[in-house]
Amino acid sequence: LRLYLEHSASSANCAMLSCACTMAFFGLLRISEYTCPTTTYFDSSLHLLLRDVSVNVHRGMAYVKIKASKTDPFRVGAVVKLGVTNTALCPVAALLHYLRVRPGVDGPLFVFTNGNFSTHRHVSAFIQGALGGDASVNTHSLRIGGASALAAINTPAYVIKKIGRWKSDAFLAYIRLL
Repeated sequence: LRLYLEHSASSANCAMLSCACTMAFFGLLRISEYTCPTTTYFDSSLHLLLRDVSVNVHRGMAYVKIKASKTDPFRVGAVVKLGVTNTALCPVAALLHYLRVRPGVDGPLFVFTNGNFSTHRHVSAFIQGALGGDASVNTHSLRIGGASALAAINTPAYVIKKIGRWKSDAFLAYIRLL
């Protein structure tokens, strides 16, 4: 995905899509937790906004306030914690880079340079374009991949369940180990 981005989008849009995908993978985010329903509409009580994200550089952590999800019917919310990985795929580094080039507007976190908000359709089209239209890979693959990566390093199932904000053990069906 990163190689595709380097050749297909403006640098700010590239940083935005890279950050969104990296955060989705490491934070086990659902697409509805970080995108807007349309390019011009958002609900500040539901959607991820710029003000919902903070970074503590000294601790090497980013904090993402998820206000609502399908397993949170009472909208209690959750804070997703992302740590520095010191690798080429680092969610904190991707977020810091994106915040430096992000258009200076309030509202949703993920905004294209033309002012449009990132949607499920944008992320899906990006993934499909990067992978040559492989229909078996979609936005949910980032969440599945993150859970699978955690399982591959022997993270206990109860920890993966908590990180992914799953209420049942259904996530076990998503884990794919080589």
